[in-house]
Amino acid sequence: RPISYSSVFLIAAIDAALESLAASTEPRARDWASYRAAVLRALEAWGVREIRAERHDDVVAISPLVGGVALKGPADRLMRELGGRADALGVAEHYRGLVGQMIIDVVDAPLADAIAATGCRVRVTTTVMADSAHARALAEAVRA
Repeated sequence: RPISYSSVFLIAAIDAALESLAASTEPRARDWASYRAAVLRALEAWGVREIRAERHDDVVAISPLVGGVALKGPADRLMRELGGRADALGVAEHYRGLVGQMIIDVVDAPLADAIAATGCRVRVTTTVMADSAHARALAEAVRA
């Protein structure tokens, strides 16, 4: 299934909202829920609400955390500092209502049911692209 323009726009809007918040807020926000609400407000201010409602099921997120650890960067540490869970379930809770499918690593498979309870479909595969076979499997999971 090809990725639509609306889905690409939504993903870009989410990335831009997170970047702008990261650049303009204190590094240690006191409340994770407030941070999430700020992201949603920023997205809605850009007119994303309609696209989000229309294309929710087409938006796919890949958890940047595997086994509670960020593959790159400070995401796990920041999630803990913001009062959220530093694992794939915490990522799913943060993006509740924004994504229709969450791809998680096989290490996080025990969290699949809890992630599904946040309202998105869950696909479990190897997300660490250690070689071309793993990269291909991840790409196929995103396209499925």
